[in-house]
Amino acid sequence: MQGKISDVNSKKLYIEYQNSFENKPTIVFLHDSLGSAQLWRDFPSKLSEATQCNLLVYDRLGYGKSFP
Repeated sequence: MQGKISDVNSKKLYIEYQNSFENKPTIVFLHDSLGSAQLWRDFPSKLSEATQCNLLVYDRLGYGKSFP
């Protein structure tokens, strides 16, 4: 899964999105207060495959690859 920097309300937000399962729900992964999406490692992909749900992982503003 690859991520990208997206412009959200004039802010630069790092987002990883996997939409592999049509008409299935999306699981949103939130990192802890000082963490980042990288801390999840391969867990989101494994959970997505096991549950056949799509996934969204992102870095909060000012953390990881997102900009403040």
